[in-house]
Amino acid sequence: MRHILVVVPALLLAGCGIPTAVNMAMYAFEGATVAMSGRSTTDHVISAAMKKDCVVFRIVLDKPVRRDNEPKDATVVVVADPGS
Repeated sequence: MRHILVVVPALLLAGCGIPTAVNMAMYAFEGATVAMSGRSTTDHVISAAMKKDCVVFRIVLDKPVRRDNEPKDATVVVVADPGS
């Protein structure tokens, strides 16, 4: 009984207890995030916390993980109020 109390929480924390459908949905979401932005959800969290452009995969490319946010072309959207 003691072994079960140790093993079951460890498996759940490791992600082994998560149903396959949930894992597949998480992988699909992560893949869509990377496809759309070029950054994983972890990269987005780190970038928001550091207020920098951070991509962990840059380590593999032998580049710095963090760099200053570069100014991008601004797109202005004007919405007219139909009531006026």
